[in-house]
Amino acid sequence: LHALDDLNAKLRLDPRFENVVKMSDKNGVPIIDIGIGLNSGVAIAGEMGSSQRSDYTVIGDPINLGARLESLCKYYNSQFNISNFTKEKLTGNYIYRFLDLVTVKGKSVPIEIWQIIDYDRDEAEEKNAHKLYHVSRARLDEELNLYNKAILLYKDAKFEEAMAIFKDIQSWDDKTNQKIYKMYIDRCEHYIEVPPVDFNGVFVHTTKG
Repeated sequence: LHALDDLNAKLRLDPRFENVVKMSDKNGVPIIDIGIGLNSGVAIAGEMGSSQRSDYTVIGDPINLGARLESLCKYYNSQFNISNFTKEKLTGNYIYRFLDLVTVKGKSVPIEIWQIIDYDRDEAEEKNAHKLYHVSRARLDEELNLYNKAILLYKDAKFEEAMAIFKDIQSWDDKTNQKIYKMYIDRCEHYIEVPPVDFNGVFVHTTKG
């Protein structure tokens, strides 16, 4: 329930935030950018501290991972990153993009990072909907289908085949995430030049963002 509420709040925020960005740009004010990381798990919540100084807060590994996901928004050019733990709890219809399989700084167990793109609307709703990337649903589906195919090839260590698809999408004028394609192209080129031993698809982040 918490994951669903948080996710819907973020998606409702998108069109309002975009208006703020446009107004800032028009008035010469520095552009505001945000990133959100969402993870799910058991944490401790409550008033913590001493009688002289205390604060209501939450602590625990799930909270730390959520912070890591937020700090990686810039790395993946994503406004909203969620973990596979949160994705498994979502019951609504949403459009996702798989971003990476990683170990974050300070952890050894791999997690999946997913980008939430938008609600999965029906055709009637789509006509009047705010679109974060300003592309048609058909075009977005085409891009994500090709992207997912390339990701599967990448996970199978078929780097040349994966790179060909990543480069194809990168050449589109209306692609929705330039940085993610360059990232995977660079990785494929590296692995073709230096073939990995026992490749498992896991990327190790050595910094927080």
